[in-house]
Amino acid sequence: MTNNPSAYTERVQTLICHTLNAQNIWTNRILRKPHTQGVWALFRLEDLPKLNKENHELSLHMLENCNISESITYVNTVGDQFTNAIADMIYHMINHGTYHRGQIITELKQNGVIPVSTDFIFYKR
Repeated sequence: MTNNPSAYTERVQTLICHTLNAQNIWTNRILRKPHTQGVWALFRLEDLPKLNKENHELSLHMLENCNISESITYVNTVGDQFTNAIADMIYHMINHGTYHRGQIITELKQNGVIPVSTDFIFYKR
């Protein structure tokens, strides 16, 4: 999108930011820390690489320091309390991100952008 900033429409911005925010919120829940972003906070296009890098580093820290079979109790963004296994929370994060990446890809294609593949195996290659 940096080659085509006009593709960073309001909808794309909302979806990308929401995906980054949700990852931050869930990861911090698992680490039992307060999250630093609101679910629907919006960011400028140029701020996204930094946010993505911070989320990636936070996620690595979480994976290195948490027992994923452990269950934890947390409060969601509307104040309801739940208990889930960390592994299930991580699975939710992955599923949630995949869902919204599909929406983002669709929006970008409708705006004439040929997006890169977001399939995990392509990333690993």
